[in-house]
Amino acid sequence: MSLPTDCPQRNERRGWMGDAALSIDEVLYNFDYVNFYLNFLTMIADNQAPDGAVSDTVPFAVGTSPADPNWGTAYAMITWYLYEHTGDVTIIEKYYIGIQAWIDCLTNKYKETGLAHMFYNYGDWAAFQQPKNASLVSSYAFLHDVYMFINMSEILNRTDNIQKYTQLYQQLSDEFHRVCYNTTINGYIDGSQTANILALALPNVVPTTLRETVLESLINNIRTTGYFTGGIVSVAALYPLLSKEGHHDLALQLALSTSYPSYGYMFHNNIQNATTTWEQWNTLPNQADSSLNHHMFNSIGSWFYRYLAGIHLNALNTIHIHPRMSYRTDLLDYVDAEVVTIE
Repeated sequence: MSLPTDCPQRNERRGWMGDAALSIDEVLYNFDYVNFYLNFLTMIADNQAPDGAVSDTVPFAVGTSPADPNWGTAYAMITWYLYEHTGDVTIIEKYYIGIQAWIDCLTNKYKETGLAHMFYNYGDWAAFQQPKNASLVSSYAFLHDVYMFINMSEILNRTDNIQKYTQLYQQLSDEFHRVCYNTTINGYIDGSQTANILALALPNVVPTTLRETVLESLINNIRTTGYFTGGIVSVAALYPLLSKEGHHDLALQLALSTSYPSYGYMFHNNIQNATTTWEQWNTLPNQADSSLNHHMFNSIGSWFYRYLAGIHLNALNTIHIHPRMSYRTDLLDYVDAEVVTIE
């Protein structure tokens, strides 16, 4: 194995970037895969086009170039989490120019359409319910990458880029709210869980005066529906959002649910209980050609470490321990975790 692949059961087995971006943090909490991902970053850099575009798969075999923004985000995400888990600033230094070129490529695409029509290939992939405008999902990745690049620039003290991309982020965050907020439903686009989760997960997108309203709309939707309706992109943002916003018990309830659609359904059903996460919420019984061993849904593993055990590595500068328990022992009565770092 020299790259993170997707389906093991069909003739595909490609280096899908979206899968790698969503599972990188969870993988590094569990395995010594630093060199593995450094190799993959080098492959992404070698595969990058002169206009800064990276592709959906690396090496580029299927998909498109430029990649769907939630797939191309692997370039920034892998770089950032390798730094988070090692404290090695040279990783950011090595790939900084390439990441900037990717963000500039996205910026040029954005200038053609604006955020309301931002290009996408896959939306919130494998969602139970897609939002009506999947451009919000790709816009989320674009803004997320810009914000992460600002953080990288601050670490490297690149004051020129701090100013440039902070101004860009402010422009994008204002536009995101302006074109996606729906005043008739007090939420984003169609008020779907995916739309509201991704808006709330982005810094400074939802105005302070509206944040509680949008959050309440999301919580009411989840409680009324009884389950999470999004896919691989929004589920990665969902659990940290709920824990940070005072709804940790609801996050636990969703994580412990065994009804369809849920993680628990994969492992507690009357067909075949999983030992690894599936490719779809309903791989069994309705998507039997899909994988029973797929890492794109594994982002919840990062939440286990960061928000249940509360282990924040902070680039090994000052490790922060903040476990989040529950007053309800039927939800959580203990947490046992261990992380082995390189120092």
